[in-house]
Amino acid sequence: AWYAPAVKTAAHHGLISGVGNNLMNPNANISREAVFSIFARIIQNTEADAAILNQFKDNADISDWARKDIAA
Repeated sequence: AWYAPAVKTAAHHGLISGVGNNLMNPNANISREAVFSIFARIIQNTEADAAILNQFKDNADISDWARKDIAA
């Protein structure tokens, strides 16, 4: 597919990891938490405090794996 080189590069640099079992799902919708996680990895902000998320109404909907990245 046309996007394969970009996906391979992003995965190689640790920006994306797919949907599990070393698989990608390029036709699926991307969640807001996944987008923020990718952005955080791009800017390499690892010092975020997840407590900042408590101010958001949908805080409980954020997956554990994405909390630190979204807080960034």
